[in-house]
Amino acid sequence: MNIKRIIHIGITAEKMEPVKKFYSETLGLPISREELYDKSTDICFLPVGDSFIEIFSDNCETGNGTVAEYIKQQGGEGIHHIAFEVEDIYAAIDELKAKGIPIRDGDPRPGADGKVIAFLQPQNTFDTLIELVGDIAKK
Repeated sequence: MNIKRIIHIGITAEKMEPVKKFYSETLGLPISREELYDKSTDICFLPVGDSFIEIFSDNCETGNGTVAEYIKQQGGEGIHHIAFEVEDIYAAIDELKAKGIPIRDGDPRPGADGKVIAFLQPQNTFDTLIELVGDIAKK
């Protein structure tokens, strides 16, 4: 498996605006893009070198509360996952499956920013949620 870089660190937010304001105004990180993912989750990306901070929260108008439920279960907002950009997500998944590491969602699925993503089961990664991120064109 060829891991190219940490592409982002995902951070949950109960409400997007105060968290986004902290990272952009207090820490001085520019906002590179924002999007509504899967019709329910607001996402904001802030670059740090060649990686990003990814803040996500339930969309206040359409969200179904999955982020809020996660925050409640975890006892607060904060780091949710670390995402690695891989050269070929499909080859990476095949390699991990061959090593006995299950993929949480089964197969890669569409993610933010037009990428393909897959999460590893945290029980197999020492309780760290790891996301693999790849390009759609690599299939």
